Amino acid sequence: MDDYEVVTFGGGGINSTPRDMTRYLAALLGGGSNEHGSVLKQATLATMFQPHYQPDSRIPGMGLAFFRANLGGHLAVEHDGILPGFDSEIFLAPNDGVGVTAFANGAKRGMHWLVPEAGAMVRQLIGVPDDAIRSDVPHHPEIWAELCGWYHFSASLTDPGKLALGPGVEVFVRHGQLMIRALSPVPGLYRGFVLHPSSAESLALE
Repeated sequence: MDDYEVVTFGGGGINSTPRDMTRYLAALLGGGSNEHGSVLKQATLATMFQPHYQPDSRIPGMGLAFFRANLGGHLAVEHDGILPGFDSEIFLAPNDGVGVTAFANGAKRGMHWLVPEAGAMVRQLIGVPDDAIRSDVPHHPEIWAELCGWYHFSASLTDPGKLALGPGVEVFVRHGQLMIRALSPVPGLYRGFVLHPSSAESLALE
């Protein structure tokens, strides 16, 4: 079999090794430095981890080149790498000094499971339990009609999220349950998920 080579654009044109990515992760956890010297200033790194795009205060938002996450009150940042046949991920909780890097070659649907698996490992390392659906918040079917409808995904056509989710999502009622599904080529997203209230103001996905 011939060597596989893809010429990508933008930020996808970098090749690396697990060893070098581990060094990079150590520098991110070390305030911009590792045993080989300084890569970034601490202030620069802190700026990268701050939210620079946050359309709603209830979601973690985006840093500079990092997706942000809230793991039980702990800040986490992560980013994946996806090429056909090659998947990679770095996931770190910088304030806890914990990070995970993961690689998969030829994995089936690696882009769908590698990120949550890495996140689950970080959760375990910092002692944060997995998110669970709350059972103490009552459903309110009387307001479901106000929630049902189409919600458009207002991103550019080249946005990876839009490629996965399609042009938007639909909220609807099926078999007495409030559902959400994406107009997506991904079968699981198109089938949809049950929506559960996590508080009086928000909803959580099952």
